[in-house]
Amino acid sequence: MRIKKIQLHTRHLSELELFYTQTLDFSVVAQSETAFTLGVGSSFLEFQLADESDLTSPNYHFAFNIPENQMAEAVRWLQSKAIVILPSENQLIIPFPNWNAHAVYFFDPAGNVVELIARHDLPTASAQPFSAQSILQISEIGLPVPAIEPFYKAIIAHLDLPMYSHISNLRTFCAAGDAEGLLIIVPLQRAWFPTQQINGIFPLKIWLESDTEKVLAFADLPYQVSTEKVIFYNNFF
Repeated sequence: MRIKKIQLHTRHLSELELFYTQTLDFSVVAQSETAFTLGVGSSFLEFQLADESDLTSPNYHFAFNIPENQMAEAVRWLQSKAIVILPSENQLIIPFPNWNAHAVYFFDPAGNVVELIARHDLPTASAQPFSAQSILQISEIGLPVPAIEPFYKAIIAHLDLPMYSHISNLRTFCAAGDAEGLLIIVPLQRAWFPTQQINGIFPLKIWLESDTEKVLAFADLPYQVSTEKVIFYNNFF
C-alpha cells in the first residue's frame, strides 16, 4: 500500500514550514496563506492551518521510510541538525524485531511525533550519502479511535487493507496495510511510542494509491481515506 498524501492540521504553520524547509531541507511544492505542501520522496505532506475556533493544538504521529541500510546515517544527519532524538530504554535506534525494522523518533515544532524507519524487508538499500532526498515516502500515519474493531471493519469493508504483522489485533494495536504503507490504528488516549504524549482525534485526510477509486469518511470521526487509480499532484488542489 502506498500512501500518496496526508493532510494534517496545525496551529503552528510558520514554525513547521521553517522546520521542514530550513532544518530538514524538504522542498515546498505548493503554498497558500493557510497551507503548504512538502514533497517527501514519492509522497506529499500537507499542513493546513487549524480553524481559529478550535482551541486545541492538533498533533499526530507519522513515519517516513528510509533506505534499509542507512539508519545510523540518518541518526547522524538528525544530530547534525541539532534535532533531539527520542530514546526508548536508553536506545536512540529502536529495534522492531517483529517488523524486521529499526526506527528513530523526534518531535517537530507542533508536537507531532515523527519517525524515520528502515524496513529491512524492503529492497531499498542505498550507497548515496543520507539527506532529505534519501527519504522514500510516507510509511505510516496514526489514527487514534475510540474502539479499534469497528473502525478496522469499516476499513476492511471499503478498502480491503489487511492487518500487518502478527502483533496486530482488534483491541490494543492494529497496523493495516503493508511494509510500504500502514495505517496505525490505536486506542484513543494512549501515549504515542516512545513518548508520554497522549494521542487525540484531529482532522486528517489520507490519499492511497489503489486500483480502485473510493472515498471513506466516518460519521463520528474527522477522518477521510481516499483511493485513486492514478494520482496526479494537481488533484490535491
